[in-house]
Amino acid sequence: QSIESAHLAKNGNLYIGTSGGGLYVIKKGETQAHKEDTYNGYYNLDCLTISSIMEDRNGNLWITFPHHGVFLSSIARNQFKSYNFMINGSLHSHGFTSITSDGADGVYCVARHKGLYHVDGQGNARLCEGAPSYCSAVMRDSKGRIWLGTWRSMFLYDPVADKSTLFDDLGLKGVPFVFEDKLGNIYISVFGEGFAIYDGKSDKLRYYNSRTTD
Repeated sequence: QSIESAHLAKNGNLYIGTSGGGLYVIKKGETQAHKEDTYNGYYNLDCLTISSIMEDRNGNLWITFPHHGVFLSSIARNQFKSYNFMINGSLHSHGFTSITSDGADGVYCVARHKGLYHVDGQGNARLCEGAPSYCSAVMRDSKGRIWLGTWRSMFLYDPVADKSTLFDDLGLKGVPFVFEDKLGNIYISVFGEGFAIYDGKSDKLRYYNSRTTD
């Protein structure tokens, strides 16, 4: 098994998603990882690959899977709901690789080979038609901006206008992951080229790789 994702929850627990081994948790103040063996009537998490984990403002965990849709976990009740997306009566996609909050009770998630979806707090899903279909990673920052990585470049997505604007082509490289630190800097993983950091104060993007010396 390998670690595919991780999330430090507000309560201090560290949740770890694995490849084919389900979900583990290291509780606050402990050093030992414990497996979360939660079953929702359809899937047992202990044999699934977990691609990303996100916590909403109510303390629930949203979890994506490469082959089994999106799960919403109420940690307090130890209960999972699962979402697979149907359009015109047929399954549109069930493989997801990245997830972020929408600033309320819903999420945006990247569907493999399909594009960006929005899921509201009631589980209603819609395809964001203004986002590229080849997106790979999504992250909502502290200013409410939605960063949308693709396998070719980096975009900013406007959910009101349902429109994507090119931020940087990154040398036409893919973006496996994007992250914001406490200072508001945006870290962009650049496939095959290390990573880049966007400093919002100076409005500059700087690249780092194995050849970077300073």
